[in-house]
Amino acid sequence: MSERAFTVDTVTVDVYECAVCGHIQTENLLPADFYDTNDSSMQGYGQHIHALDTFEEKAQKLRRHTGGDALIEIGSGFGAFLLTAGKYFAHCTGVEPSNTYKNEVFKEGGNIQIVHGYFDKNIRLERDYDAFASFQVFEHLEDPLTALQLLYSVCRENAFGIINVPNGLQVFEQALYHQVILQHVNYYTPMSLCTLAQRAGFIVEELESDVAAIEINLYCRKPGVSVSMNERRVQDARRLKEYLSGKKVVIWGAGAKAITYSALLGSEVNITHIVDGDPKKSGGYIANINVPIELPSNTSFADADIVLVFATSYLDEIINRLKVEFSFTKRIVYFGERGAVLA
Repeated sequence: MSERAFTVDTVTVDVYECAVCGHIQTENLLPADFYDTNDSSMQGYGQHIHALDTFEEKAQKLRRHTGGDALIEIGSGFGAFLLTAGKYFAHCTGVEPSNTYKNEVFKEGGNIQIVHGYFDKNIRLERDYDAFASFQVFEHLEDPLTALQLLYSVCRENAFGIINVPNGLQVFEQALYHQVILQHVNYYTPMSLCTLAQRAGFIVEELESDVAAIEINLYCRKPGVSVSMNERRVQDARRLKEYLSGKKVVIWGAGAKAITYSALLGSEVNITHIVDGDPKKSGGYIANINVPIELPSNTSFADADIVLVFATSYLDEIINRLKVEFSFTKRIVYFGERGAVLA
């Protein structure tokens, strides 16, 4: 886009496809300093950001799967995701080469830091990170493996993150010629994106295809030191004691997992209510808790200091109901993939 009328010349590019994973690459025809003064927001994530804004959901997901408070975004662009992530992480770092982008985001200040430059071996960062994100960046990189290996090196063990790229498989299978963009040198398939992450050392945990947006979202994790079941159980009991001590606690969930989770609670935990959405359970009891089950209501949470979620399968729905239906704005504890988490 320009303030004046202009024309654009088209060029013919050669396309190279991997016979194993289907990855497609094209020749990089851009000057080396292109991203110092230019952006691709109109061709990339910015073209549908207002119509398909899922940053809030993604930031919440990273928070739920992460034990620490530091997040890094590779290619922070116009800052939309960083500003959202800043609500969930105490320290947010964005790496961005464009001066224009840097100035727009940096003035927000607070817990957001922008590192101006390319994400390469010359980058200087102040800390290691517990979460990471990248939206519409890796399709631009001539050497994505080196970049992802560098990201791996600045992450702590068990760091969890998302890599978002255009869906190259969908682009070429559906002959979406309008999605072949000069700035893009990589067109990822689900297999090639997983292969890239695994070669860099990450564990692939989830892959989703957003057909409407023509994108792939890859969620992956840096491996950590494994613990035994007994060690994890002892760790969860210790965390619960720390999180719940001196608090008025409401438990949400009286299902199959409740008997296991309730055994972690000491007698000193002050449980004021236990709620469950199944009316058939109302008036009953679960093991180790001398409080009858009730349906969720405003009364249930009126004087609560914290909510402990046993019904982990319905975590997103419960969190939404707590905020929207019951206006609960205090802390929530749930059992995530890495044990008990305070949110």
